[in-house]
Amino acid sequence: MAESLPRTPKQQAPRKMNRQFVSLLIVALMLVTWGEVHRVMARSTLRQKTAEEAAQIVMTVAPTRSAAGEELVLPGTVHAYSEAPIHARTNGYIKSWSVDIGSAVKKGQLLAEIDTPEIDQQLAQAIAERYDVDLEAPRPGLVDDAL
Repeated sequence: MAESLPRTPKQQAPRKMNRQFVSLLIVALMLVTWGEVHRVMARSTLRQKTAEEAAQIVMTVAPTRSAAGEELVLPGTVHAYSEAPIHARTNGYIKSWSVDIGSAVKKGQLLAEIDTPEIDQQLAQAIAERYDVDLEAPRPGLVDDAL
């Protein structure tokens, strides 16, 4: 029989590296498979939970009128978005003063009379100008003989 020669360390090294590479490859494949299975299971669980939570449950109630006399009083204040002070102003002189400041007044009560000579003059002038314009305006139905 042929005697087999003992292998040298150089010949044993490739076989040992081969075994290590194969076992490393098997471990890597197992990790990849485990990760993929875990990911697929997690995705499946997520889909299931999403489908369960997507169905909205709504309870409705028919409104009814409450008994007369019940009043809901809540504290609060009302403020305008913007405020604009409004003052009635005119140039003139106080002719008569009917009510003192701080006195109680009624709706429509005369507070004071103002004599406004400048405003009266402007009003009279505007009325006169309108009268002149009305006189100069052509009237329908009248024929101008100058044509």
